[in-house]
Amino acid sequence: MRLALACAICASLAMGACGGGGGSGTSATSSARTPTTPATPAPLTTPAPPPGSPKARPAPAADTRVIRAWVDTLRRGDIAGAARLFALPALVQYAPGDRPLRLTLRRHARTFNRLLPCGAELLRTERRGRYTVGIFRLVERRGANCDGPGAVVETAFVIRGGLIAEWRRLPDPDQAGEAPVV
Repeated sequence: MRLALACAICASLAMGACGGGGGSGTSATSSARTPTTPATPAPLTTPAPPPGSPKARPAPAADTRVIRAWVDTLRRGDIAGAARLFALPALVQYAPGDRPLRLTLRRHARTFNRLLPCGAELLRTERRGRYTVGIFRLVERRGANCDGPGAVVETAFVIRGGLIAEWRRLPDPDQAGEAPVV
């Protein structure tokens, strides 16, 4: 089921691995309808300076609260609660170099959160350019099978009005190859 949903969301993307293990083998009845639309902004190629860069600053406390609420809610397996922390529309980018998707309906945000294979613990946040970057350690989460527990990953966020308006997975500077998604 996860693979079918991932393919429906990512139909126009060239994703290396959807993390679709453990599916039920059934297909979604509305798979012809793509629940998201490609966003018009160009992919984020250099979203932020690397960690420890002099341009990285402390993150706004309000942004950190939203990011922490989202990651804690997702880790508990509360998909609907995690989705409610996304603005509509919101831009999401599963992997660096992928075309961003625009989530326009609450069900799109629920599907996006359901497809994330890992939970995470927020280690810290920092401000890089216009983004608040969350640095996370991946962990198992209720209702999913994490493909990279223990890995440290980064995600760039734009928070507007107390909600996640952009969620963009950043490259792992110290890891070669594909990184797990959170």
